[in-house]
Amino acid sequence: MPTAQNPDKGEIELVIEQDASGTSFNSSDTLRLASVEYGLTKRLAVGFDVRLSGKAKIQPNIALALTRPGASIGLNIGYQNVGVRSFGEQPYVVASRDFKTFSLHGGATHDSNGTHGMIGFEKHFRQRFEILADYIGGRGNFATIGAQLGLAKDVNLEAGYMIANSRSDTNGLFLSLERDFR
Repeated sequence: MPTAQNPDKGEIELVIEQDASGTSFNSSDTLRLASVEYGLTKRLAVGFDVRLSGKAKIQPNIALALTRPGASIGLNIGYQNVGVRSFGEQPYVVASRDFKTFSLHGGATHDSNGTHGMIGFEKHFRQRFEILADYIGGRGNFATIGAQLGLAKDVNLEAGYMIANSRSDTNGLFLSLERDFR
């Protein structure tokens, strides 16, 4: 789920992710995605998402911070790939609040099935380890619980288990590698 933290001005964020159906990363509905975001200003990030599975497709993304960096509650609006297993940009609004040892996120997104609530939680245990949980409402979306491990200063590995909101969807695995370039 998106948060209200954009890349810093001049920073590039590269994320490669894979969302698998069941426990197989070779399933036909597995989504492989690369996402690039660039901090154009202190409040504006622009970039693109590339679907790497199935027929390759490129979509632009954008995120605008409505609050100043460092505000007690961050508020963003944007347009990007929000869900898993589907590929397509969608509008969203999200608020984020950082506390000393955890962060909370809440918002909404809109896709062809309607408008859906989103909520997320990050528990910071050490500088390089976090427990993550999020939920995006609606059919075709998931609740996910996982962890993020900092492999190096600007490199993170994230893994999670996705629980489908609808019985017609399959639970699955989520894996992502993120690298920031300053």
